[in-house]
Amino acid sequence: MILARNLEQSDFWQGVRVVPPAENWLEHAAVVVQPALLEDNPRPLLRAVAVGIPVICTRNCGLGNLPGVATVEFGNVEQLRAALAPALRHCETCVGRS
Repeated sequence: MILARNLEQSDFWQGVRVVPPAENWLEHAAVVVQPALLEDNPRPLLRAVAVGIPVICTRNCGLGNLPGVATVEFGNVEQLRAALAPALRHCETCVGRS
């Protein structure tokens, strides 16, 4: 499930369940991913770090070397996959788990 605001075209997330963010959006999160070219509001990322949820983001998000934060280069799909793998191994409700 993807938790996101609808910034993309209507068919971008076709086949993936997209849920608008709610106040308790971190409650069931396994990982927070923000591979942004520009991030002007890192507060949600910082909230995730504060409660111990792994965060994957670009250096453009400004989180530096905070514990629990993996940094990937913008647009580098392989780095993103590699960073996601450990977080998804521990996720009981993630798509594709058996």
